[in-house]
Amino acid sequence: MMKTKEMNNELRKNLNDENKIFYENLLLYLRIEGFSRDENKIETHLLIILQDILEAQNDGLYGR
Repeated sequence: MMKTKEMNNELRKNLNDENKIFYENLLLYLRIEGFSRDENKIETHLLIILQDILEAQNDGLYGR
């Protein structure tokens, strides 16, 4: 079974350019701020956010 971080990396490939920039900035911020916190919890939240962005992107609601 794929780990959460690996799922994030794989799904991120589906983002358009605008959403990729947004998500990677968010990812960087959360990983730096959460450095001393539970990595799995942060990656799980990032995965949920990424899935929401991709769903909105596919529905034409977010990004170009």
